[in-house]
Amino acid sequence: MELSALAARLRRLEDLEALRRLKADYCELCDRGAAGSEIAALFTEDAELALLPDGGRARGHAEIAAFYARLDGRFARGAHLLANPRLEVEGDRATGRWWMLLLAEDTRAEPPAERRLLAEYREHYQRVDGAWRISRLAVHGARWLEGRA
Repeated sequence: MELSALAARLRRLEDLEALRRLKADYCELCDRGAAGSEIAALFTEDAELALLPDGGRARGHAEIAAFYARLDGRFARGAHLLANPRLEVEGDRATGRWWMLLLAEDTRAEPPAERRLLAEYREHYQRVDGAWRISRLAVHGARWLEGRA
């Protein structure tokens, strides 16, 4: 195998691992109720957040930070569980799909209630100054699961 082909394969593997780490960082920040600005820092400056079909949109760091700030600890003791990642890398751009199950306590419910949310993340990523960032995060098919599993 030529050295250039080996270097390209290594770069792809490193990119895939960096994208997995980016998603893990995003989930960890959300789960611990990090500041909206801390979460927004994982996105590109012109990124879009879309909760489809009608859960709202935010564009750019300021709007994305404000979106997460509005959650303000609503889902206490949250845990994102991700499955079935599909990641495709092409140069400095990539796409990803993940199934997500969120387990959390909804502190705004009266009385507070345990919630389970199932959804699919569909994302676009861009390498900015050598680091991967989320350029579009869309949540599809979000639905609250009722009853016992």
